[in-house]
Amino acid sequence: MDAGRDSSEKCHLLHELLLAYLQAAGAPPWPGADGLTLQEVLASYPQWSATGLVPDLPSLLQRHPELDEDLRRFFALIYD
Repeated sequence: MDAGRDSSEKCHLLHELLLAYLQAAGAPPWPGADGLTLQEVLASYPQWSATGLVPDLPSLLQRHPELDEDLRRFFALIYD
């Protein structure tokens, strides 16, 4: 498997993981609802994390060490 494909698959896995946590917490709205994009929904993750309804970055890193780099990059982009 080449590095680009591996990176793309990890990004997809990261998005699925974060969306699953948001969905389990009952976080509205959802991609496609009212024209929202996946990125817009994922951008709400830190807000939900602050409420304790979804795992925060340290918890995610502990639970999913295989996504360490991707998680850090995602949270850095969201908080910038």
